[in-house]
Amino acid sequence: MDGRVLLELFGADRAWHGPCQLILSTEAAVESVGGDSLLTGGVKVYAPRLSSCKLQVDALAYLPDQQVLVVVQQTNYRLQTGEAQTRYAVLLIAIEHVVAIESQGLGLLDRLGLPAPTQLRKM
Repeated sequence: MDGRVLLELFGADRAWHGPCQLILSTEAAVESVGGDSLLTGGVKVYAPRLSSCKLQVDALAYLPDQQVLVVVQQTNYRLQTGEAQTRYAVLLIAIEHVVAIESQGLGLLDRLGLPAPTQLRKM
């Protein structure tokens, strides 16, 4: 992704933004954040999985001088004992590997200086 677009979206002030999803130009890999478990009656409970090419981002900051996005992911899960755990991951992503940014709502349009499409229907 072009650094000028990221500069318009996130600015040069190193402020945190998010949440959003980043789509990266990498080969996909899936990581489990905990162990799968069996409950009573043989019901299998799967631990959350994280994909390497489509990241759910809780917060991100753009470092324009380094051409890097700093990404923070937070994952909440329960151990087999029932104890709640929170896991944080910090990633530094070179902007040439960012293919797309997906965000709920129309906030990204405002940051780019684009009005909302007039043909959208209000529900």
